[in-house]
Amino acid sequence: MSEFIKGLELNRSFYKEIVAPLFKKHFPDLLYSAAFIGYGSDVPRYDTERSMDHNWGPRMQIFLSEADFNELKEAVDSFLKWNLPFMFRGFPVNFTDPSESDGVQHMNLKEGYPINHLIEIETVSGYMEKYLGVKTLENLQLKDWLIFTEQKLFELTAGEVFNDGLDQLKNMREKLQYLPKDIWIFKMAAQWMKISAKEAFIGRCHSIGDFAGMKIITAQLIKNIMKLCFMMERKYVVYDKWLGTAFKELEISNELQKHIDSILAENEYHKIEKILCDIYLIVGEKHNLLKITPDIKPEITDFYNRPYKVMSAGKYAEALVSEIASEEIRNLRVETGGIDQFAELSDSVEEPACNLLFGNMFKIWRNKP
Repeated sequence: MSEFIKGLELNRSFYKEIVAPLFKKHFPDLLYSAAFIGYGSDVPRYDTERSMDHNWGPRMQIFLSEADFNELKEAVDSFLKWNLPFMFRGFPVNFTDPSESDGVQHMNLKEGYPINHLIEIETVSGYMEKYLGVKTLENLQLKDWLIFTEQKLFELTAGEVFNDGLDQLKNMREKLQYLPKDIWIFKMAAQWMKISAKEAFIGRCHSIGDFAGMKIITAQLIKNIMKLCFMMERKYVVYDKWLGTAFKELEISNELQKHIDSILAENEYHKIEKILCDIYLIVGEKHNLLKITPDIKPEITDFYNRPYKVMSAGKYAEALVSEIASEEIRNLRVETGGIDQFAELSDSVEEPACNLLFGNMFKIWRNKP
């Protein structure tokens, strides 16, 4: 097997050199779109050599129209099974069957046909339903966006479209590129509230000798601040495994990364508090640069009459909510946020059955009594 290369580069070439010529020759009149989007660390180029052990290799999605999907899906799938090469750039094109335990597939060299390829044949509406639970973005209400997890939105908008013969895929991705303004502001306000809820707890844990609690809450605060930074730069918040990697792509990481690295390595309370205050001031200034609310002076104060340093994050949430144009969104419980802020269980909340359960709970709870 060849040395590792990024999956996106591999599959861009796989489409250009193998898949596109095959379609041109054998399906010359077929309108289709081809892309490398969806699941996997290889889609946003976060893959490493370790990623090659599961669902990594020559793969992509082929999108057909609804009519052609119903009529030609099996024919296209069969054609690929009997005509794709056994290897591409030194990587097997054949994959194992999905594992019974977790559905994972691995590259598996097979020098004979048929090939068990990993080219998904989809419709744009069906693929969107698989990820978001809706077949179309037409007639979406603003509050519907709060049910979409940002990880799924990221997966649909990351990667690359190789060919959009259907003239649907790029349009879908453009519409999903980021949240509508009122939803963006609402979710930022909710994130400030998550920070507000715990900003005094580090000092409290220290005062009672709870070292583990102090470290846990420090990490939780940093994680919530990092997520807020994604929102402030209008980038989807990715799940935990990719959070640190994706954070380094943000502009604010140039200022914050050294503080984050330092505070997570620090064990002494007063040093943790000092670094956290520096982070608060940077993030407060970042808020003002957005020009959504009147400027709020970033300042550090004691938590009421207790000697715990805080930035009073709730005032940022309050200011943001007042700038939401939609009365319906403005009147939701700001502390609830979106479903991925309400139920921070990334794997579970994205499973269809669990999403329905959490979604129903979320819809009930987010409305003020």
